[in-house]
Amino acid sequence: MVDVKEGKHYTVLPEPIPSLPPVTVFFSFLDKTSYKWAASYQVVEAIRRAVPAGTEVSRYHVSFDPYGWGSGVTLTHAWAVALNLRYDDRVIVPLFDAIQRDKAVADLEGIRELFFKLGIDKVVFDRVWVKDSVKKEVEWQNEVCKKVGLDNVPAVVVGGKYLLDSSTEGKETGDDADLGKQFAECVKGMLNL
Repeated sequence: MVDVKEGKHYTVLPEPIPSLPPVTVFFSFLDKTSYKWAASYQVVEAIRRAVPAGTEVSRYHVSFDPYGWGSGVTLTHAWAVALNLRYDDRVIVPLFDAIQRDKAVADLEGIRELFFKLGIDKVVFDRVWVKDSVKKEVEWQNEVCKKVGLDNVPAVVVGGKYLLDSSTEGKETGDDADLGKQFAECVKGMLNL
């Protein structure tokens, strides 16, 4: 296990957010590094394997738009739909591929079509899109992003108190192939703080 240190591996949030899951990964479908975390490094999967069984590891989409494409809010809403349908693990990489690699999804209709290809009927998608629980999930993810003070993703908050420094992990060894494992070990250590 990594001997995590404040200032090197993490910072303490100014205000703790006790209502967050034990591990919360913030990402954006518009961000290239978030794409690598999901598709190449499989950071969330590595964290899930490393932490004690039953530890909740959640992913929150940020609505801010790092590139000014104007679709961050729509993508957060689509992510809330995926969470509501429990399709998040099935949707994340195909949606990243469609946006980042294939440039095939640029609007709500493209998102609906992708969900349909993944087995979600468009009528069901539309019905879930307008559910109060989905709207509340979008509001909650936006609120938490503001509380954490994020202006960059991907990011990981552990225990509602600690923000993993994602800019330095992996640079010590220079080996991107083990990046998911390195992050997972840091998160595991941070859970014991």
